[in-house]
Amino acid sequence: MTLNGTFFSLPLSGSFGVHTLIAHYFMVCIVISYYAQSGYASKVERFLALVVVLFLMYLMVFSLSREIILTLVLVAILSLFRYLTFMRAVTMISLVSLCLYIGLSSIPIQGSAWDTKIYQTVNARDLNDLSSGRLELQRIAVEQLLHSPLAGTGFHGYELAMAHEDLTGWSTHVYYLTVIWKMGLLGALVFFVFLSKIIKNSLDYSFRTFPEAAKLYSILLCAFLIVMNMLWDVLLAPSIMCLFAFFVGSMCRVDQNSTAVGNPAIAFAE
Repeated sequence: MTLNGTFFSLPLSGSFGVHTLIAHYFMVCIVISYYAQSGYASKVERFLALVVVLFLMYLMVFSLSREIILTLVLVAILSLFRYLTFMRAVTMISLVSLCLYIGLSSIPIQGSAWDTKIYQTVNARDLNDLSSGRLELQRIAVEQLLHSPLAGTGFHGYELAMAHEDLTGWSTHVYYLTVIWKMGLLGALVFFVFLSKIIKNSLDYSFRTFPEAAKLYSILLCAFLIVMNMLWDVLLAPSIMCLFAFFVGSMCRVDQNSTAVGNPAIAFAE
């Protein structure tokens, strides 16, 4: 996707991959949803937040990205089990699945982009074909990692591999594997410990200070880390990592023994 034009007479241009763009939308949805349920948003702000989230969901769904579709499905399923009883959640999922099955079969999609995407998915020869060759990329990365498990490949990548085509600039599409592949086991261990600690601290702070917002935040964060970063290494994109690190990291500087815990303004100022 390319962007080229003006915004209030200011030149605006850029080039974005579809997955990077919809991942950015998803992160924006997390931030907006968190504020809307924090208890500090007015009724008007909550309504505007809902409108923005629905609009971004429309853009994400019609981007035809299978990754974001699976992410939204996981968010919906986890939300049902989180906010409803087990039997009600199962009943709701069954009814929605039945309605989607009946509804999708009656929607005319022949000749559309949806038709092409569905045809590619259904007629894939194997998992590698279904994943657009990602399993092959992951196999090569693991083989390279076995040659240098502690240090990884560093700034080098698939240009080190003897492949049938030029794979320069490609990644494994699994963020956690990419981290180990690039940084090696030693560097990845340090990074994963840091990542797990800031995520845990942000969740602990959220459940203490904004319990209502924390419910949905934990679901969205779980879907983001498990689905989006297991099917595509979203956090490799600088714009996504910067937003993720700022938002999650801003909730990790709270001393549980201080009075700042009860006052979010003091906590974020420390």
